[in-house]
Amino acid sequence: MKKRSTSEVGHAKNVTNFTALIELLEEMGPLYNPSNPDIQLTNLVVLRDQLTTSIQNLADQTPPFKIAVANRENAFKPLNKLSTRIKNSFNSLRQTKAENDNVLSIVKKIRGDAPVPKAEKLDKEESKTISTAQLSYTSRATNFQSLVSLLSAYRNYTPNEPDLTLTHLGDLYAQLKNFNNEAEKKGYALITARKQRNDLLYFNPVNLLGIVLPIKEYIKSVEGGDPYYKAAIALHFKTIP
Repeated sequence: MKKRSTSEVGHAKNVTNFTALIELLEEMGPLYNPSNPDIQLTNLVVLRDQLTTSIQNLADQTPPFKIAVANRENAFKPLNKLSTRIKNSFNSLRQTKAENDNVLSIVKKIRGDAPVPKAEKLDKEESKTISTAQLSYTSRATNFQSLVSLLSAYRNYTPNEPDLTLTHLGDLYAQLKNFNNEAEKKGYALITARKQRNDLLYFNPVNLLGIVLPIKEYIKSVEGGDPYYKAAIALHFKTIP
């Protein structure tokens, strides 16, 4: 079984401990009565509910993204070998070296010299990773379109192999574009969902991590609150964005 990343476990642990902290405050009853609205129980419950919603939204966005990425990868996987076959088929037409080199130049761009970054990696650099992968696939699809356009300029490019014909290659480009657009759409939705979750946890003016210490300090100030304070400080929170 694939392990969840340390950061993802940490985010979940922060939310779990925050929920436990709210339950502790509810148990305190009238003893917990802070004047600071940021740490009043009603507002903490609202934050907890917002976090619950954002976490569910993130969970809902992740599988469609992974499916879209897998579909795109599978669609692009045969492209390198196919491009080489196209080049060889074109070379058999006995065009000039310059014309053969034009085709070869585009084929090299399609194949690329470096591996396409995998967008499934979801960590701190996820926005950069997803965007880089998107640009790589977009570039390959665009270069493939350029290759098809170049081939269409040669009336004698009429291969007998069905998968090398201009009609098939045009259809393939449309499919690649659609798979790439879908992965892009799902990837950006995932970035938004994760940002919304992280804002509630760490970055909003009132965020989970920022109010935990004031909550504990208030409990410490309450007469008779020592048992609750000891329980509260046992709940640990970490910065992991």
